[in-house]
Amino acid sequence: MTQTTHTSALYVGIDVSQETLVVATYPTNAVWVIPNDADHCAALADELAQQPVQLVLLEGSGGFERPIVHALQQAGVPVVIVPPAARPLLCQEYAGQPQDRPCGRAAVGTLG
Repeated sequence: MTQTTHTSALYVGIDVSQETLVVATYPTNAVWVIPNDADHCAALADELAQQPVQLVLLEGSGGFERPIVHALQQAGVPVVIVPPAARPLLCQEYAGQPQDRPCGRAAVGTLG
């Protein structure tokens, strides 16, 4: 008898600022905040590489996204950078999500 394990796809949204990263996952709805520095970015990327992550979505943020994008790419985690100009369009597209939530978190909730 062969036993199979069903692993749910995981989607991640990251709200980037100079000092912190707000990380949100779907469908688990976990949210946490980490410092936006190389060590924490590498640790997050390594952790996500061990999960069934289908996509990480984040907004370009004046270069503050570079450490996490680099870490995710190095770890082989799929990442998409959304241009800041697309934020209003994305937030309108994902109706029902509060407009004051980070757009990445709003989009992540509907990707699945």
